[in-house]
Amino acid sequence: ARGDRPGLSFAALESDSRKAVFLAETARALDLNLKVQPIRIEEYCGPKPDIISARALAPLTDVFKYSDGIRRRDTELLLLKGRSWFSELTLSSVYWHVRARCQRHPLIDEGVILTIEDYHREHSSS
Repeated sequence: ARGDRPGLSFAALESDSRKAVFLAETARALDLNLKVQPIRIEEYCGPKPDIISARALAPLTDVFKYSDGIRRRDTELLLLKGRSWFSELTLSSVYWHVRARCQRHPLIDEGVILTIEDYHREHSSS
């Protein structure tokens, strides 16, 4: 409910207009402090968030590229990833320095919740 944490707000970015309408209606019915924006993450120009969360958005290297321009240095990413999470994390380390924690998802076989505490581009020495 809105009165529980008055300084806490959420934004949901959803480029599929049908899903955006559903999210907005659900948020209103549950009286959530959630602003649904029918845009892609690359189009977001609001306040830089404390936490970015995504599910089934893209491979990890793309999530880093998409979110890099909208985050603060201390913004964390909470990502629900499927069975390919380890290979995605390994591949991302070619381009990004990543500090992450992994927790098995309690309801999804082979699913994990990745908490990305920090990430920044690796710099080549050339």
